[in-house]
Amino acid sequence: MYTDSVDSCKDCDDDSDEKPTMSEMFGRGAAWCIVNHFDIPIFLLSSLVLYLSVNRCCHCVLVVAIVSALLCIRFRILNATLWSAILVLYMHKDWDISLGAVRITWNRMT
Repeated sequence: MYTDSVDSCKDCDDDSDEKPTMSEMFGRGAAWCIVNHFDIPIFLLSSLVLYLSVNRCCHCVLVVAIVSALLCIRFRILNATLWSAILVLYMHKDWDISLGAVRITWNRMT
């Protein structure tokens, strides 16, 4: 009875001589990228959100960058948010923020 179950499992084996189709290879590659590089979609999404909110609240984007920088040692996923906040702050032409007694200004020539 044991040999019957082993013989029936030979039909289920994926190591056949048939080559995988292009869509199977693409799906496996996309799944591998999502599993191993899940910070890329988070970087793109946070860049979009921060870019859309920088004209309304540049202070919020700077606070996101500071909090992400403080927490990215503990939570590695926040590296993506930190880099997107830095990139958005760099791309924004002019900003003037005061954090209590500290005043931060950025005037980029274009």
